[in-house]
Amino acid sequence: VCIRCGKCVEHCPMQLVPTYIYQTYTAGRMDECLKYSPLDCIECGACSYICPGKVPLTQGIRAAKQKILSANRK
Repeated sequence: VCIRCGKCVEHCPMQLVPTYIYQTYTAGRMDECLKYSPLDCIECGACSYICPGKVPLTQGIRAAKQKILSANRK
């Protein structure tokens, strides 16, 4: 569970907001998720590693990217 500490944002080398990407994707709000630039994520894992709530941010962002890319192929 996200405790809104902001550590994932502080440690993101791409200056993304991993929690927003993860939360909008898991809620099924892909239009909103795209606003947070999930495709810019390099999947380094820093956000998941530093997260005290153990939220699987990298996995969620990876899934969001796959969904976006597969939708673009159609």
